[in-house]
Amino acid sequence: FTVKETESVGQTVYTDIKVTDADTGLNSQVKLRCIEEESSPDACETFDIFESPLNPGEYIGLVVLKKPLNYEERSSYNLVVEAQDSGEDQILSSTANVLIQVEDIQDQDPIFLNAPYSATVPEGSEEGSPIFEILVRDGDTGIPRPIILTIEGDKLDYFQLRQNQISRDGVLSVTLTTSQNIIDREHPEVLKEGGLYAFQVRAREVVDESGPVYGEETTTSVTIVVTDI
Repeated sequence: FTVKETESVGQTVYTDIKVTDADTGLNSQVKLRCIEEESSPDACETFDIFESPLNPGEYIGLVVLKKPLNYEERSSYNLVVEAQDSGEDQILSSTANVLIQVEDIQDQDPIFLNAPYSATVPEGSEEGSPIFEILVRDGDTGIPRPIILTIEGDKLDYFQLRQNQISRDGVLSVTLTTSQNIIDREHPEVLKEGGLYAFQVRAREVVDESGPVYGEETTTSVTIVVTDI
């Protein structure tokens, strides 16, 4: 079954485990437990299971969330559940596997994979000169949204972004290049910082392209050292 990663701790997340015992009396009383040694790591610490009687010898298993989920840390769990009766002469048991898939929910900001960004650029560089590549993806890897990048704080409009490609796993590749505005180290904005020119690149998730409507976002700094020629 599937459970959202934002599900609340203490919530019953599954009720469709059916257990029956054809015996009568004490022999039909069943207890359920998670077998830690056979389940996937941390499964029994994350989920608990309880039996709930319906009729004599008939039970349902209730799976309860014990600790918060995070799809980016773990996307599935395998619970090995043991049903054991209370036999007076002989205790009998059987096991079953319960596979739990964690559903990714959009709750993570975009991630710049190769930040921080800095470069040395000579003044007078031709328009379209490549500076460096920017790699970014949605922090939610299960159902990633499209990402759009923009330059913020480039007061002299010296730079622009050129999209390259999007990989199969949702990584957007963009190249920072020089714009049609030729870089001038003697410009007062550059000169007052000793040849340093700083700005930011903003990454935003696109929720609805028709709007457009944006979701989570993040920014990273870019530092350019402008050299004199």
